[in-house]
Amino acid sequence: MALSESVQLVTSAARAEFFDKFNQLPDRLAQLAYTIPSSERIESFAWLGDAPSMRKWVAERVHKAVPEQKFAVSNDLFESTIDFDFFTFSSDRGGAEAKVRAAQLAEKAKAYPYRSALALMNANAMACYDGKALFAADHVDPGASNKTAQSNIVAIGSVSDPRTPTALVVLNALRGIFAKFMAIRDSEGDEFYTADGVGGYQPLIVAPAEYSAILAQLQTSSVVFDGSSSFSNEMAGRFTAVSSSRLDSPTASSGAFYALLTNGAQKPFVFTEHTPVTLVDNAEDVVSGKSKVLTVGATTAFGLAPGQWRCAVKATLNK
Repeated sequence: MALSESVQLVTSAARAEFFDKFNQLPDRLAQLAYTIPSSERIESFAWLGDAPSMRKWVAERVHKAVPEQKFAVSNDLFESTIDFDFFTFSSDRGGAEAKVRAAQLAEKAKAYPYRSALALMNANAMACYDGKALFAADHVDPGASNKTAQSNIVAIGSVSDPRTPTALVVLNALRGIFAKFMAIRDSEGDEFYTADGVGGYQPLIVAPAEYSAILAQLQTSSVVFDGSSSFSNEMAGRFTAVSSSRLDSPTASSGAFYALLTNGAQKPFVFTEHTPVTLVDNAEDVVSGKSKVLTVGATTAFGLAPGQWRCAVKATLNK
């Protein structure tokens, strides 16, 4: 087979397999983040506050401006590149190998923004629109009528070993999470979520792998057995749970997991999409003799930042 034909076979197989696989995979980030098209290196936004409360109409309308907060999201460039040496792409198995490696590349490219959002959440170092970290004890919306500081952190103490908490400890943390969501107010002092809203929104629980078995039990079982005792579990069916290696593993002194409300109009993260995922290669350089290594690479550019802090609660388990 001529060199140009071998190169064409590998690049065509890789491109077809990459986009077939990429388009089939679910967009897990979509449930976590607002997606905003972007054309700048740094995008600046006006984060609008909440609408005024309803009131009985007496005399004239009461006009009230919606508070506006400024924040910025920086876009970064990302890539992942596969190299095929000469004897690989020129052999009969070149096309088959290209498909396998391109499919794996597609899986990683599709998952990367989602995993990046979880890493951002775990680090809790980037400020929200209110100037506070995503998880903080003193959130106050700038310019809001409601100036009461609010927390989106639930702390469970006296845990014998946060690395291996009992089902009852984790259940109490879940109860605290739901109570916290119910207690949070918007910038006007109104309830941010109603009782039906929290239940209907099915919070997504994101936890380290060490907690996955207990959360799976609490997710599905209305009666939970914990050692020699059992207890009723009212949280069954009211949340979904996933585990992630992007989260810190619990230690002997503390552990944490997170609850995200993802089905409402507001989201816990902002995703700016500057450049959708593209696939490039250096086929021309190989055919012309400039390179003996055929490269196929995925490229994308995007930004991530904390969004609505009211959509996220952190539960800590402390010794």
